[in-house]
Amino acid sequence: MLAACSAEPPPRQADRLQRPAPAAEPAPRRVDTLRLNGQRLLASYAGRTFTGLCTAAGDSVIRANEGVFELEFLDINADGYTDIQAALFASDPHACQNWLFDPRTRTYRLIVGENLYLVRLPGTALYHNYVRVGCGNDCWESHLIRLVDWREQVVGVIRARATGQPDDGIWIYRQRGDAQTLLQQLPAEQLAQPRYQGNQHRFIEAYWAANYRRF
Repeated sequence: MLAACSAEPPPRQADRLQRPAPAAEPAPRRVDTLRLNGQRLLASYAGRTFTGLCTAAGDSVIRANEGVFELEFLDINADGYTDIQAALFASDPHACQNWLFDPRTRTYRLIVGENLYLVRLPGTALYHNYVRVGCGNDCWESHLIRLVDWREQVVGVIRARATGQPDDGIWIYRQRGDAQTLLQQLPAEQLAQPRYQGNQHRFIEAYWAANYRRF
């Protein structure tokens, strides 16, 4: 009498779970060559992910672990040299690092401060930014900034709330260190004037341009 052939037992669930998944295709890598301020820089990417900026000699300028995803090249301080604004992965779309070119050392210096886009106030050595307060754009601030030894020094603050509530308003402060002095209070309806059209950025630019000497 022939013995019955036993079938091979099916793999256990644990065995199936322990089998390694197929390796993902690596993101294509590329290196962009840039010519800035008479220097050759190399910007590296893995797919669309920024992985670093370095000199042709291999000296790091911006590292990948600093949360950067996009670079913009412009003259932030209007000194005739190209600077870098590096957009950051953050919940605030205005988050970025500001790197100014130092012609004395021929290097890029990171401005220490709030890590927000700096906009130079034309004809001055001052800058301003936009600070989103909360999730929307109904509550916001703008800071008037002076740069001292590659650091931001806030000298003025606009604080606004336009939520349709009775306590809405716009408050203007002079700042010295951590101390703030209220200089002016305006109704939130100021933003609805035809020249601003509800656009807080137009208000910010116009206010700082007209009043920066007070700070």
